[in-house]
Amino acid sequence: MGLAMFFASLGVKKNMRVSKSRLVMNAGYTAAFLLLFFFLASRVNLGRDWNNYMDLYRDCESTPFSFSESFEFGFLFIMKFLKSLDADFQWFIIITSFITVTLFFRAFRKIYCLLPFGILIFFTQWAYPVVINTIRQGIAILAFLCAFSYVGESGPKALLKYLAFILIGVLFHYTILLFIPVYWLGKMQVNLKQLLLITGAAYVLSFFLIMPLFNDVLALFSKYTYSMDSYYSNSATFGFGAMTVLIARLLPLVIFPYIKKKYPSFVKYYLLYYIGVAVNYAFLKYLMIVRVTFYLQFFELVLMPLLLFLALRKKKKYGIYAVAFLVFSFIYYFYTFRSFIVDQAVSTDYSVMLMNFSTRGI
Repeated sequence: MGLAMFFASLGVKKNMRVSKSRLVMNAGYTAAFLLLFFFLASRVNLGRDWNNYMDLYRDCESTPFSFSESFEFGFLFIMKFLKSLDADFQWFIIITSFITVTLFFRAFRKIYCLLPFGILIFFTQWAYPVVINTIRQGIAILAFLCAFSYVGESGPKALLKYLAFILIGVLFHYTILLFIPVYWLGKMQVNLKQLLLITGAAYVLSFFLIMPLFNDVLALFSKYTYSMDSYYSNSATFGFGAMTVLIARLLPLVIFPYIKKKYPSFVKYYLLYYIGVAVNYAFLKYLMIVRVTFYLQFFELVLMPLLLFLALRKKKKYGIYAVAFLVFSFIYYFYTFRSFIVDQAVSTDYSVMLMNFSTRGI
């Protein structure tokens, strides 16, 4: 991670642009890309759904393409193509890792200066576990992040590019279709008071209105009955780790007035991110809804780096908030690290970046 951040930072000027030294920037960009790609592609037995994907890969030749089930065309096409070549399952991980890293880097096309901090947030927060566990949805979420970079641009080309990335996401996870209207909602401009009111309204409506409707709708589908039972039998708790995450998530609000004045194009990230956070906490116990909010919560890959960038490069008065964010982030990271190792490894032995690990005895 540290090396990738170093190479990604080459050529970044002390403002919101990048250096004119294209050779240095491109070389650093390529080196950072390759490091992250190799890191993701070399993992083995890491991720809760690893066995599920492997089992599906073994039987993918008999799995039909369908719009009614979660067997999206792009996802199955890759599997069927690799299977026709008699390729090992690891090649599926390699190809999906390449797509994941490509979309991650593409999302920073207009804000390259935030990429080094984006890499930091990706690995120290929850984006990395989401990507390696869900794979399909992780790709769709990053495709949406790329699409969102065109929100606010004028002309039909911007809309077409937005829809093109939505289409890429649809090939891997249908839930991205829910966010097509965001292209128009994302152009809203709000002040801090309005942002907090909208966020509070989203939480209240989710908790008291949408949740009862969600229960009724979910009950209509027998295939989700087991999910309801598992959700009702477990209680969501708000412990030390959750508290540190919430504090870290609130810190970017400190710089919102400055951002609205100097960089109003980031207001759309704030608005939708905090709506996603509010809905997430309202449905903390319902994994299906929480996973949908990931699309909006992934905007922290932009907002958190923005706070760190301004503190380091532009506004020293924000330094204390950046330090606080890093402290709370790393407390959360180490507080949950042991749990991450145990929960995410699907067997007692796994490897990543050519290093072998074991959870025996933990």
